[in-house]
Amino acid sequence: TVDTTAPAVSITQPTDGATVTSSVLTINGSAGTASRDAATVTVKVYSGSLPSGTPVNAGSAPISAGAWTTNVSGLTNGTYTLQATQSDSSGNLGTSAPVTVTLGSAYRVTGVSPTSVGQGALSKTLTISGTGFTSGVTVSFSGTGITPTATTVTSGTSLAVTVDVGASAATGARDVVVGKSGERAATCTGCLTVNAGPKVTTVVPSAVGQGAQQATVKLNGSGFVNGASVTFSGTGVTDTVTTTTSTQVTLAVSVGSSAATGARDVIVTQPDGGRTTCIGCLTVNPGPTVTSVSPASIARGNNATVTLTGTEFVKGATVAVSGTGVNMGKITWISKTSMTVVLNVTNKAATGPRSITVTNPDFGSGTLTNGLTVT
Repeated sequence: TVDTTAPAVSITQPTDGATVTSSVLTINGSAGTASRDAATVTVKVYSGSLPSGTPVNAGSAPISAGAWTTNVSGLTNGTYTLQATQSDSSGNLGTSAPVTVTLGSAYRVTGVSPTSVGQGALSKTLTISGTGFTSGVTVSFSGTGITPTATTVTSGTSLAVTVDVGASAATGARDVVVGKSGERAATCTGCLTVNAGPKVTTVVPSAVGQGAQQATVKLNGSGFVNGASVTFSGTGVTDTVTTTTSTQVTLAVSVGSSAATGARDVIVTQPDGGRTTCIGCLTVNPGPTVTSVSPASIARGNNATVTLTGTEFVKGATVAVSGTGVNMGKITWISKTSMTVVLNVTNKAATGPRSITVTNPDFGSGTLTNGLTVT
């Protein structure tokens, strides 16, 4: 008698039309147990809703007590058709009914805010909108150079993720991927853009003295945008951005009289978090101090050559006297500790104490309060 009966093989899980959210597709089924039936089944996975064409995955599963199971990994989200076969020693081939499933994520990502971040950004917080978010989800990005440092699930529809962006991270669109270990991830394609970060090439002037007030300093470079802010390493140096172009940021810089001298880093941060550091690009010089004035008093209507004694006087320094009615004449730099200035006190100058200030060419300044008296 010729055997023409094929083994009975079927797929029991997943069911036809099911959606699978796990990262590994587990397929269970039953098979023939007759002595002539093969001890394994062959499972094929086809892309799409029909068991046709070349399978995207094929493998065998051993049969135990009429049941079998196999795991398939590496499949992207989409629709697939599953089919199992089992042969017997007579050459008959049993084929299961096809089972069509959808591989997809339990999560959905609909958007990211802000939609862009700059090279060099540190601790920049992004808000990811979507659905299905639960505790333990993680966020990643396509490419390299974006490092998530913290993720907080604020609700089922919102995530907050803090990222650092490398200074050399490739610019352009990145995919945002939300997932969890053992589950299929959701991808928002091209939803985040890495912008070019700012670059500082020179700082002019490269040195500013202690005591400087609203000194004009220009940062030359590239990639600057309106809203960029500038800070300096250490303490005692503050600034206000006055103008910004793509290649230059102009600052009004003030330096405390007791600010530490030496090199400072200059840090530019853009509104998109893009950041660059120009290491040691600004130097704080010692500022001048005025310790005495001789003569210390001048009568109204008189001219006098006044000697200023102090420290850190630099050739080219200027002198100013508070109030009105005292005009500057010739200034002569003698040494680091001495200089003279001709003062003309008008007849209408108010009497009383005046402060006298020396300002070096690097904008560093020092004031002797009430160091001169008009009599």
